[in-house]
Amino acid sequence: MTADLTFVTSSAEETRRLGDRMGELLREGDVLLLSGELGAGKTVFV
Repeated sequence: MTADLTFVTSSAEETRRLGDRMGELLREGDVLLLSGELGAGKTVFV
């Protein structure tokens, strides 16, 4: 199954919480592609 989803957060803390929640939902074999400019928050997410 493939899904294109976009999430927009307004702070580093909100991004961290989104990452925590996604971590609870993901299962073995799931793949995420994080894409964005330098400083977009990809590292905060993981």
